[in-house]
Amino acid sequence: MKSADYLLGLLAIISGLAIADMVASLHHLLISRRKVRWDWLAPVAAAYVFLMIVFSWGISYQAFNKAIFNPPVWVFIVTLGQLVAIYLAARTSLPDDLSGEDYDLAAYYGRVSRFIWGSVATCYALLLGLSVAYRGYETTMIERWSVLAVFVPVLALAAFRQRAVHRILVPALLIFFVAYAFPRPLLG
Repeated sequence: MKSADYLLGLLAIISGLAIADMVASLHHLLISRRKVRWDWLAPVAAAYVFLMIVFSWGISYQAFNKAIFNPPVWVFIVTLGQLVAIYLAARTSLPDDLSGEDYDLAAYYGRVSRFIWGSVATCYALLLGLSVAYRGYETTMIERWSVLAVFVPVLALAAFRQRAVHRILVPALLIFFVAYAFPRPLLG
């Protein structure tokens, strides 16, 4: 077992917990579907976060799955920080507690959207910082520009609560992410 396998194991556990939480929240929504006032924005934001989890795990695998890769502790902590930020976004993207007579997904998204997108922005900021500060973290200029192209609208989503802004930027980000990530191999 390579030393990087231990690092990947921890990252995989956190990724798995994030996905499990999202699946459990989706289960609660589907079971309680009759008392849920559905809205498309929260599930689209959750889909974006879900894809981030999957793609970031693939990036972690590519970065850490080298025969002789022993990053400094600060690099691993920054990488772990990225994943914790994504976990927090995943944990919040769909509601867990559906108590009450009716549950309004639009109102829920309005309450938590700043937290979701602030967590996503934190992840991207850490990724950008790591790609600039650490030479062992190899990224191409186009990868940095693509992260920066997403980082700016994500910051706007975290800063502005106006639903009109979210109705435009959230689907646009999801489309951009799918176009960027889907053709790439997950494991390098």
